[in-house]
Amino acid sequence: MLKLFRHLSVPLLILLLVIAAAMPVMAGDGGGVVTNERTGQSYDTITKAVEEAEDDDVIIVGAGTYEESVVIDKALTIKGEHGAVVEGVDYYTFSIQASGVSLTGLTIRNAGVNGYDDFAVVVDYDSLESEGPVSWSITNCRLDGAGEAKAGIHVCGDVDIPSEIVISNNVIENFYEDGIDFYYCKEYVADINLTVKGNEIKDVNYGISFYELYDSTITLENNTIESAYDCIYLYCLEGCDFTVNKGSLLSTGDNNIYVSYDVYDSTFTITECILQSPFNSNIDVSYDFEGSTFTLTGNTLQSPDYDALEIDFYYSEFIINQNQFSGDDGVFIGDCIYSTGKIRGNDFQVEDIALDFGYIESSNVTIYGRAWKPAPTILGGK
Repeated sequence: MLKLFRHLSVPLLILLLVIAAAMPVMAGDGGGVVTNERTGQSYDTITKAVEEAEDDDVIIVGAGTYEESVVIDKALTIKGEHGAVVEGVDYYTFSIQASGVSLTGLTIRNAGVNGYDDFAVVVDYDSLESEGPVSWSITNCRLDGAGEAKAGIHVCGDVDIPSEIVISNNVIENFYEDGIDFYYCKEYVADINLTVKGNEIKDVNYGISFYELYDSTITLENNTIESAYDCIYLYCLEGCDFTVNKGSLLSTGDNNIYVSYDVYDSTFTITECILQSPFNSNIDVSYDFEGSTFTLTGNTLQSPDYDALEIDFYYSEFIINQNQFSGDDGVFIGDCIYSTGKIRGNDFQVEDIALDFGYIESSNVTIYGRAWKPAPTILGGK
């Protein structure tokens, strides 16, 4: 190329240099072009594009591999074209620190470069300086932790700002702890409206985790979750509407849905799901289910060695309707106190006990049989 320039006239050489300066800047190390859709300006890094963007801009990330960790502190959409890969160089790959952020169409990797607490996406509520409701979304992305990073989506800080959150149509895989983590927040999670829909979560210890969830609406729909331990883990639920619909949950070592502490004043609904747990219960509420409504309708529950459903009811209403139970035992209701329930139209293809009440007091429970194999076994205490 240098030999070619030797034979060019000075005016022509100047013209070529001007044209080259006007061309998009390309990233090194396999990166592509990052473009601000509004201004048309191109960059070689996502970080630089974010720094020069304004609220509501759309940043287009071209095909290529970008080795950077990006802080998003404005209301931006970061949209990846086919083949856009972002590999984190810090404990996060993306850090969301503003309302109105949307990540879509990206492959987001973090191979645990920080050693332990590494994440594909961190949502930092302590940096969300907002007096009103906030929103953020992650859609149509692939999040990969290479078996070394802790979680795919990690929400941290004081999560008590009213929030509209959408996590949909992503593949989240190869994280040694959680696929989606609302567990390690400072104190609790409150006032969120969360939709998790159409995701595939696999090769994780826990699929989705929550710690002390209050006054929130959670909708988990059409997700496929495969985990070593609990697919859905909750510690304390109060004043919430929690729905799991049309999901496929497979825990290879623990529960599909595990509530490790009380459910108070909430609605808990599970419909049209396939729940498989070869080594534990499909659904286990370890402590009280109190002052709440529980609905289990149209599900397939397979638990070869344990109760498919294990729960206590206090001052609650429950409906267990048109489910298929197979494996060892069907339903174990340890305590049923001052509660009202309907158990009807279920298919129990179990080896041992179909329906077992440990203790019943001041309750009204109606049981309608449908199919029982072997002959119906119903146990109940006082």
